[in-house]
Amino acid sequence: MAVHKPDLVDWAAQIADLRETEYRNTLMLAALFEWLVEAGIVDREKIRQKIRELDVMAAFATSRPPEDPHRH
Repeated sequence: MAVHKPDLVDWAAQIADLRETEYRNTLMLAALFEWLVEAGIVDREKIRQKIRELDVMAAFATSRPPEDPHRH
């Protein structure tokens, strides 16, 4: 079955929208974490530990290897 050009354009637009949404969500989380650290509510290391814990849990649930903690 051939893919029509308008279908490819729609698909590309949807991917662009997802990337924009991902960027906005990441920016919002970064701002929130920064505010929590600045307000003295949490420290950066506690956030890093929680991220590693959640990544291991997600990796186990999806049968994928966890992220390398030294990558970032």
